[in-house]
Amino acid sequence: MIAFLALFALACARMAWTTSPVFDEPGLLYSGYSGFIATAPKAQTANLIFAEAWAALPLLAMKVRLPTAAEIAAEDPARREMGRMLLFHEGNNWMAITRAGRAMIILLGLALSAAVYRWSRRLFGPAGGLVSLALCCLSPVVLSNSAVATTDIAVTLWFVLAVDRWWALLARVSAKNLLLSGVTAGLLLVTKVSGLLFCPMALILLLVRLAAGPPVAVAWPGRPPQLASSPLSRLAAGLGAGVVSAGTAIGVIWSVYGLAQAAFAPIGAPPLPWEQTFAGRPGGALSEVATALHEWRLLPDSYLFDVRLFEAQTSFRRGYLLGEYSLVGWWYFFPVALWFKTPIPAVALVALGLLALSRRGSFDRHQLAPLAVLALVYLGASLTSGVNIGIRHVLPVYPPLFIIAGAATLPPFHRWWGRSLVGALVVWSAAEAWRVHPQYMAYFNQLAGATEDAHRILVDSSYEWGQDLPAVERWLARRAEGPGPKPPVYFAYFGNVDLRRFKLDARLLPQEYELRPLLLYDLGPGTYIISATMLHTLYGPVMGPWRPSYEQAYRQLAADMARLAALRSDPEVLQRLVVTEGAAEWSAKIRLYDALRFARLCAYLRGRRPDDRITFGMLVFQLTAAELAKALEGPPAELRTGGVIRGLERAGARKFDFLE
Repeated sequence: MIAFLALFALACARMAWTTSPVFDEPGLLYSGYSGFIATAPKAQTANLIFAEAWAALPLLAMKVRLPTAAEIAAEDPARREMGRMLLFHEGNNWMAITRAGRAMIILLGLALSAAVYRWSRRLFGPAGGLVSLALCCLSPVVLSNSAVATTDIAVTLWFVLAVDRWWALLARVSAKNLLLSGVTAGLLLVTKVSGLLFCPMALILLLVRLAAGPPVAVAWPGRPPQLASSPLSRLAAGLGAGVVSAGTAIGVIWSVYGLAQAAFAPIGAPPLPWEQTFAGRPGGALSEVATALHEWRLLPDSYLFDVRLFEAQTSFRRGYLLGEYSLVGWWYFFPVALWFKTPIPAVALVALGLLALSRRGSFDRHQLAPLAVLALVYLGASLTSGVNIGIRHVLPVYPPLFIIAGAATLPPFHRWWGRSLVGALVVWSAAEAWRVHPQYMAYFNQLAGATEDAHRILVDSSYEWGQDLPAVERWLARRAEGPGPKPPVYFAYFGNVDLRRFKLDARLLPQEYELRPLLLYDLGPGTYIISATMLHTLYGPVMGPWRPSYEQAYRQLAADMARLAALRSDPEVLQRLVVTEGAAEWSAKIRLYDALRFARLCAYLRGRRPDDRITFGMLVFQLTAAELAKALEGPPAELRTGGVIRGLERAGARKFDFLE
């Protein structure tokens, strides 16, 4: 056990120490740190606060400088992202801050692995526990998310502990179990909004225990345990335990959020009334429940605000799957992600475990109920989610599968041939993790084909999430040391950092965040480094495949840019033209032309293989003048019509088509 946990920690540290912040980390670290500083401006992340605060805890012992009010006011509103301003503030060591936050999440990853081992060992013995632990510690999905300062490992840990402790409470009502069940459920509910799925899970498990469970032991300090055997007494014991556990969980929420009632104040402004804050915001069932609880004053307003804000900010989210684009998601997104990103040996071990459990024997299959409920309820809820941006959002489905795999040590696989087969599959799992080490986020199994091409299936946090800047720095440094003159480098990056803090001798192409000066410039032959997510134009100023509306706007803007370019030699005439016809209008034209030109280039590059790869997610294209002319001036490499983005008609084209 110790060896697997040590291997896990080392593998996570290798990724955590050698990569740049992923897209969400700056905002999450700022949100967590600012919660400890009463005078710091607050910023929302559509997450709950516990995991953010946990990751930011080491920053209290570091000399971290917050941006001042004057610095915030002086920053361009388009660049006023508080996490980036904190992480890359002059005098702050972004690398040390990021590593400190990631170290805290690695601890949670270790706790999750230990919890998987403990549960599996309790069901299937020491050998089963080790198989489950090995799968957890060698899972690329678990490794990649344990090495970044985000919320997904934290919520997975609390789901496992909360479901486990609730099931234990339903078997034995005691002061210890009541406390552990309530605290773990409470911590789950202040970690991520998806934690609310614990409520139906708890109800289903209560019904399972009432329908098929053994008598409930009721044990109070100083009294001998009593058995509740009749259906009515078991119901009373279960409901009573649920009420006390729920009360404890609510107490945890008040303890965590009651100290942060001002956390939802907009930057530089006092808190707004609930109705004014959410006026005109999209809402659903979750928003109605949050509003009702706000009126009843059952939970802190700051907590309900975060829940309500989550639904408002996730109503329409960009998604990419198998070459298609969506704002409302696909019901099959997460099944596809699980199919391609789960190692084949792990699937085989789960199948062996299920086969062993299907045999008649002495094992009480009733004890599998919490595992089945956790996996099926969470996966079932994910089928209705429109937030289709990464496999990390179904991470809680994995621990039940790892635990089930521990049953592969039961008969008939307890014999030498069965143990040899299980051992070989564990070794294969280790080989799968090593195959992409330390780029665990980009892992795809053999069903997806070559990992280098898997970005055609999924991107974003399922493939690359902005973590590869140090690798780009090293690649550019090696390139500069080579003989002879070098062509210029153009760089497009999906991330949320201050690129001025990295050694990137390159012209910046359009990014997800606008961090470049507004310039009218030409694209020339040279080296184009484009991250996989940007190549598929999922994010950035222009979304989706190239289509007629883009082509028409691009041609018109190209004529306007040619008009401007012809006046470059006469700055006085150029200035008069821009001022006369409107500086804001010309700025918008330049920005949109730049975005459309990049999208047209990406449409061309998607049809050819890269000339090199820095990492799985950082693609390198060497373009000649002829290729560039073909990409930008020739017939479009792709021209898709009709239904190119699912949900566009519901979201409103003006918000997402970028042409008005």
